[in-house]
Amino acid sequence: KPSSAASDVYKRQELVTLPLENAIALICETKMSHRGELLALFPDLSKIIPALPDAELCYTLKAVGLGDAGWIVSNATSDQIKSCVDLDAWHDHEPDTSVFGHWVSALSDCDDNALAEILRELDPEVVCLWLRSRISVVLKEDDSDFEPPERSQTLDGQFYFVANAEKDDLQELLEVVRILFQKDYWTYFRLMQAVVWEVDIENQEWALRWRNGRLQDMGFPEFEEALGIYAPIKKKSRDFLPEDREPLTNEWELPVWLPSLTTSQEEDQNLLRVINELPDNRRQEGLLRLVSLANHVAIADKLSLGDSATLPKAMKKAIDVAGKGLDYLSRLHSISQSDIIARAGLVHLFRIGNALSANADQVRDEPTDREL
Repeated sequence: KPSSAASDVYKRQELVTLPLENAIALICETKMSHRGELLALFPDLSKIIPALPDAELCYTLKAVGLGDAGWIVSNATSDQIKSCVDLDAWHDHEPDTSVFGHWVSALSDCDDNALAEILRELDPEVVCLWLRSRISVVLKEDDSDFEPPERSQTLDGQFYFVANAEKDDLQELLEVVRILFQKDYWTYFRLMQAVVWEVDIENQEWALRWRNGRLQDMGFPEFEEALGIYAPIKKKSRDFLPEDREPLTNEWELPVWLPSLTTSQEEDQNLLRVINELPDNRRQEGLLRLVSLANHVAIADKLSLGDSATLPKAMKKAIDVAGKGLDYLSRLHSISQSDIIARAGLVHLFRIGNALSANADQVRDEPTDREL
């Protein structure tokens, strides 16, 4: 039996020749707890990490531990880090500055130029909110009698910053500010001015607007739209079956590895079974619609998007509830479930299933039925 070291050498030799697409599949289909060990066997991560779906990278980094994942983070792109922050460093509809600070700390293994570039690409509103949660900044006045605040520090003799908490030594934060000052003075100047003058609530609103736009690019709806899956529906609308369903027009870059997301579900669930039995040209569209519905559930239920268990959990609920609607319409109209899938949107099926689960006799109308 070969030694562990010899086995690792053999695995490394195999991974060197593995095509990129196969390498990504191997990583994404590996259990979260073992992904760090697998990535450590790759001799070069510079092409591997940028090819990982954004959410899969987020889950992997959290499984490894942000404090220990610098060797992975240093190979990620600015856009990937921004997506990780969008997914993980928010609570309800506000940035979570504490979690954001952990992501900044994870960037410590990046070289100074790369770190400055990533910070420049992140939303300045979020960076400003993080800075304000840790420090107060005072701009030196022209008055020659200016007295720097007690315990303050400065890099340029113009902006003086003081820790909000007396025992906070600000070591990591000061290193970040120093790198910006040396490598990207304009971003440093912009952020210091923001900490002095800008209002938190306005920064939160703008940050949420930017984040919502990027989440939509990943297939996640805005909160108000997502709540539409729980909109009540009266019996006439519930029982209606259109002649045909509108084609899928919205496409997005999936942030997760689709095969592992669907295979994590029980195969005997009727909705997933029906979709998997569709012809190839329709099965992929059906799976995308199912992921979209799961995204609606995740947003409406305020689940943590940075948690690897969230989308499988949302997927299971989407399959269970929409499956009830599918079964109801199939029995009501005496047609096959595959024909129902071809004619009814999954959001409509979910609303039916939700109404049936609650109390079908008390459902009422809703102005519009949003279909997937």
